[in-house]
Amino acid sequence: MVSEVRRAFNQMMAGQVGPFLRGHGFQDQKKGHFLRVVDGVGAASLWFQNSNYPGHAPYYINFGAGTQRWIAYSGGSVEAGLGQLSGRIDPPPELAFAPGADMWILRTPEAAAEHGAGVCRTFDEIVFPRLAAHLEYNAALEVAAGRGTPGQEPPRWRGVVNRMMYPQHLDNYFAWLRAGRAP
Repeated sequence: MVSEVRRAFNQMMAGQVGPFLRGHGFQDQKKGHFLRVVDGVGAASLWFQNSNYPGHAPYYINFGAGTQRWIAYSGGSVEAGLGQLSGRIDPPPELAFAPGADMWILRTPEAAAEHGAGVCRTFDEIVFPRLAAHLEYNAALEVAAGRGTPGQEPPRWRGVVNRMMYPQHLDNYFAWLRAGRAP
C-alpha cells in the first residue's frame, strides 16, 4: 500500500518536477530517471532513488554525466559514459532528512507543492550550473590532454566523483585522445 505522503511525492514528480526537467531538455527514461543529451557536449542523467522511513517519503537524487569524448571512449553508449562524473545531489537544509544529510525528504502531503518548488529551484540555482561547469572543465581538460598541456583548476562540488581527477586511471584515455580517436 502506498502511503499518502508517497502518493503526494509521486504526484509532485509527475506534475511538477518531471515537467520542469523536460523543460530543461531532459527526457524520461523510466520512472524517476531523466536523461539529457546535448550534441557536441555530452550527457547528464538524474535519477530519484526512493528510500523508506515510516510516514514520510525520503529519497536521494543521484546524477551521472559525461562529455561526448568520454562517451565515445566508453564504447559509444551514453549509459556507459555517464560515469565520468557521478554523485548525489545534497538537498538544501529545509528539504533534507537531517542537517548535512544527502537524503531528501517530503514529510507531509500538504508540503508537496512547496517541496517540488524547492527541488526545481535547487536544480536551477545549483545543480545545472555545477553540471555545466564540470562538463566544461572536463572538455577543456580533454583538449589539453590531447595536446599534452595542463588544464585549469577543477570546479569544486562536495561528494562528487570526477573521474578526470584521477590521472592514474586515465593513462589509456589520454593516449586515446592523443591518438586522435576522439570525435
